[in-house]
Amino acid sequence: MSTARDRPPEEAAEDSSLARGLRLLLAIADRGEIRADELSLLLETPLSTIYRYLRTLSDFGFVDRRGSAYGLGPRLLIGGGSIVSSERLIRLSDPILRLLSEETGETAVVCRRVGATAVCLHEIQSSHALLVTVEPGSGGPLHMGAIGQVLLAYAPPDIIEEVATAAQTTPRPIADLPAWRAGLEAVARSG
Repeated sequence: MSTARDRPPEEAAEDSSLARGLRLLLAIADRGEIRADELSLLLETPLSTIYRYLRTLSDFGFVDRRGSAYGLGPRLLIGGGSIVSSERLIRLSDPILRLLSEETGETAVVCRRVGATAVCLHEIQSSHALLVTVEPGSGGPLHMGAIGQVLLAYAPPDIIEEVATAAQTTPRPIADLPAWRAGLEAVARSG
């Protein structure tokens, strides 16, 4: 059975601009990050139209630009089991992050997995003159860094494998896959 998601725009007279925009959003969600020209080819939609949709989705916080690609934005409902909006997660985590930052004297962040990217949702900066910052809305590859390790340690096995496979085609691939996997298992065990 064909759904609106599966049909190209030219096959459905009732296919609205909203449906095409949602199809674009689903394509981004399926791939984690994708360039506008790739979306144009994939969805068989003019590049100018793709950019118009991306601009609108970005204005509402549903899509973020990451270099030359686009990924899901922090305002989107993202779930894996229980659906929690990013805005609610920010609201709930704020007092905890403030306390953590006060007690450690360091920057505290809350991030969430979006595709193969760790996206910062909220940050409480350190009061030190020299500090680490992770701008809300910015993202980084899941296979690198402590934030990615924590997010992947609790991810389903198919997500871990997808990230491991995709990481091997990046400029900074995983050098030792068995050690990387063992690191994720250690994080999951220690909490």
